[in-house]
Amino acid sequence: MKLNEKIIYCRKKAGMSQVDLADALGISRQSVSKWETGESNPDITRLADLARVFEVSTDWLLSEAEETVRETVSAEKTEIREYPEWIDNLPGFLRSMARRFGWLAGLYTALSGVGFIVMGSMLNSSLSSMGMELPNVIDGIHLDDPGFLVDPAMQSSYDAMKTVSALLIFAGIGIVFFGFALASSLKQWGKGGDQ
Repeated sequence: MKLNEKIIYCRKKAGMSQVDLADALGISRQSVSKWETGESNPDITRLADLARVFEVSTDWLLSEAEETVRETVSAEKTEIREYPEWIDNLPGFLRSMARRFGWLAGLYTALSGVGFIVMGSMLNSSLSSMGMELPNVIDGIHLDDPGFLVDPAMQSSYDAMKTVSALLIFAGIGIVFFGFALASSLKQWGKGGDQ
């Protein structure tokens, strides 16, 4: 059995998710994933930590012997934790992000919501700074200059841009709240609160 196979075997035997193992070792879930796929190997300092967490010897981890792991894992930890079912209800992109990045996917989502808010605010402020604010217009007549008629196309463009800026801001606020809720849920699940 190769090292990556032993890591998978021991992690599942201990009832740990990749997130749990990463938290126990103080590393990222992506590092654990790379170890398990064989893309990389843990450095020498992590081998002792792995052996401690799995309650095996470093010699056994490094050997390619077919012997099995000692049965020291408690009975309550033998259940393999899978991602919660509600993750399957997320849109494809969010589902793959949640599985790949864990609770950080929620923070990335919230940051994208902040981006929407910033874009909407910038559009709104640029409309105001360009002098397109038309507060003194009633039925197309500019009150400061009674002989000047406001172009209906300009008024409708202005209204459309104001609507777009408001939609960007409101969508951003919704995405931020959703992102924090997703991060919180995934973080709670990673700590074992929601299986």
